[in-house]
Amino acid sequence: KVWLERTASCWRTLMAKAARIEVPCEKATQALRAAHVCQLLASDHGVLHGGEGFYDEFYIRDGAYQMLELEEAGLFDAARKTGAAYLRAQRPDGRFETQKNQFDANGHALWVLWQFYQITGDRAWLWQAYPQMRRAVEWTMRARREAPTDSMFAGVLPNAVADGEFLWDGKHHIVGYDLWNLRGELCVAEAARELGEQTDAESFRREAEDYRRAIDAAWKKTGLAWFPPSWEKVGTH
Repeated sequence: KVWLERTASCWRTLMAKAARIEVPCEKATQALRAAHVCQLLASDHGVLHGGEGFYDEFYIRDGAYQMLELEEAGLFDAARKTGAAYLRAQRPDGRFETQKNQFDANGHALWVLWQFYQITGDRAWLWQAYPQMRRAVEWTMRARREAPTDSMFAGVLPNAVADGEFLWDGKHHIVGYDLWNLRGELCVAEAARELGEQTDAESFRREAEDYRRAIDAAWKKTGLAWFPPSWEKVGTH
């Protein structure tokens, strides 16, 4: 009974700090509270994990949405701890990675870092994160120029393994990887503008425009009226 009361008191104290939204449907109201609880349960020493068992590790992709849930709940301290985990997930070449050789994480990480600033307004934190954000964009700039200019894949990222697209041979160019890294470049351009780094802001904006043109060119070459999983038009959606 003592421990039950202590546990209930602990969660009530935590939930008192979270965003409170009530609607006529009691199930919906409780579901939101449960979402807050689930994200806090998934936080291992401040690092959000995807779940238990097989998923008991930090995933940049999953963590992006988990961290957003905490931010929208107003649980900024918990979100800040996971933000630190993102900064630790950068490779020496500048690319953010938790799942080996999957490139969308680089764009996800940049979106997460910029989104944290947009929600919290913590300028000092953005200054701390910005040098790493800049290095991640520089990786994208180098990587998408590896293909010859006359190649079908000119201006897009190299071939790589892909989980959701079920393309594990590493021989395909993944559309989602390009879309997320383009989004990341736009986020960093905004971060540079916010910090007064006008030269970077303009440089990254022009880079993003060039990247978008390369994506449009690749899309038109597929002959499809939609984005396929890979530029080779194979894989799962």
